[in-house]
Amino acid sequence: MDWTRRTLVGGIASVTVPLAGCSLDSPSDDPTDSGSGGEFEQVQVDGQTLVVGLGELSADTVNVIAPDGTAFASQSVPQGATTVTFDIGLSYAPGEYRVVASTGESTIAETTLTIAPDLEILEVGVGANHLDRMPTGLGNTKSAEALVTVINRGNGPAILEKILFLGGVPNPTTDLQDADEEEASGIFNKAEGASEVTQLVILGNQKDTLYTSRLPFSFHEDGVSCSSDEQTGKFRVVLSTRIEGASATGEYSISYTRSSESGECNIRIN
Repeated sequence: MDWTRRTLVGGIASVTVPLAGCSLDSPSDDPTDSGSGGEFEQVQVDGQTLVVGLGELSADTVNVIAPDGTAFASQSVPQGATTVTFDIGLSYAPGEYRVVASTGESTIAETTLTIAPDLEILEVGVGANHLDRMPTGLGNTKSAEALVTVINRGNGPAILEKILFLGGVPNPTTDLQDADEEEASGIFNKAEGASEVTQLVILGNQKDTLYTSRLPFSFHEDGVSCSSDEQTGKFRVVLSTRIEGASATGEYSISYTRSSESGECNIRIN
């Protein structure tokens, strides 16, 4: 099984929210010293939040600079606060961010942190082969659905808007390629039991299993047939984001053989 992975990309959005007393490990052992001798206690991503631990720094303001050099967010430090936080949002630009603490017009500490998702497809399975793992909300269609396990190895949130099955599957989801993301995603809403979600957020260092809602393994007269002789092919799974060209893709081999006992089609993904 071959698979590829690509770093997702997005635009910029930010909101600042206060949070005090949060203690997390710093992801950087070598913060950039501004020359004043000050250092941050921690700078890291927690979920969808950038957490900046000030430690002993007596800063008035903390500024975050986006990878393109523009201002991402700024926050005044309340008296006595040792931690400030910034909402990363769901349309941020992955890359290296600068975090600068200042008092008046003087910089007292500065460091950088790369914020980016890194999405991988770990598993693709046919519903009929994993009936015990398929959500009950899919009803009698779950044997023709699919499951896809993904992991975000990066620290930034990944925002999925479509799941596509293309190529040699019985029922390719080509109709979703040009569909409006607000109306069709192909991702089953396992939380609410509805047909689809409009988007799905996978946080950094999080693994999740997604389920389809578009019957990619349902046989139709104008699609892939199933006979007693084994047939083979290839297909792709694409996890698409809201940004054009940014996706995670897996390519797989598939085989179909009709069972002589039940008359049903056995599907294997290699």
